[in-house]
Amino acid sequence: MWISAIISLIYGFSGGPAEIEGISWATVLLGSTLWLISSVWAMTVIRGVDADKADPKCTKRQSPVCRIAKDDDDDDPMSEIKNLTQ
Repeated sequence: MWISAIISLIYGFSGGPAEIEGISWATVLLGSTLWLISSVWAMTVIRGVDADKADPKCTKRQSPVCRIAKDDDDDDPMSEIKNLTQ
């Protein structure tokens, strides 16, 4: 997404899709908006990775992902397929 933001900014400063003289402010605004969205998205992902590294067993977090219980008696998910192919 950030690549499209950079391309939109460059394209906007060179006239945009209307090929006007000077700067196409609508295209620059679109590029800035895409850049903002991709920055917020990246920060959210980085926070999630940091939280996972700090507490990999989910002992202190209350997120919905941490509340999913894993059964210890779960089989290998591929076991049914392996049984069908043998």
